[in-house]
Amino acid sequence: MVEGEDPSEAFDRADLTGHHLNWAARALGTAIGQLRAGQPADTALAEADHHLRNTPFWAHLLRTVIAPAVYRSAMRSAAEGWLREADAFFGAAGERPLQHHVRQTLAAIGAKVPRTTASVPAHLVRFGITAREAEILQLVNAGLTNNDIAEQLFISNRTVETHISSMLAKTGAERRDQLPST
Repeated sequence: MVEGEDPSEAFDRADLTGHHLNWAARALGTAIGQLRAGQPADTALAEADHHLRNTPFWAHLLRTVIAPAVYRSAMRSAAEGWLREADAFFGAAGERPLQHHVRQTLAAIGAKVPRTTASVPAHLVRFGITAREAEILQLVNAGLTNNDIAEQLFISNRTVETHISSMLAKTGAERRDQLPST
């Protein structure tokens, strides 16, 4: 490749993916070095995300590799969120060995390992929303009251309140109308 040449024009698709993976790995290595030195790594992580934006498989795989080091830094929730997203992604893709590795990594950092994420939308998995919470969230998004939800799901009103409180804490929302949509 010639200096200054656009990589998307210089490489075929497979080579371009390799090019982006190399640059993403370099940026992730830089981020790990910065985190170990107690420095912020936001720029390096953003660069890695930029290079991995069109390769979700590799993005999840590489994030799984660096998640323990990121978790040991001040970025615990980011690392745990990455692993939860990877768990859902690899589960949906039928990549059981990779999903198993992700779950082992979650356990190694001391995070709760979900029983299943099959019925939880990927954008909610990163928050640690359970399947039952996702079911309740869908009804909250539909505008049902706690009493209506309790009746529909054959659970107590207090159980609904507990699940909603849990989702508020997990997402950082202050009110139920600020919870993410399903």
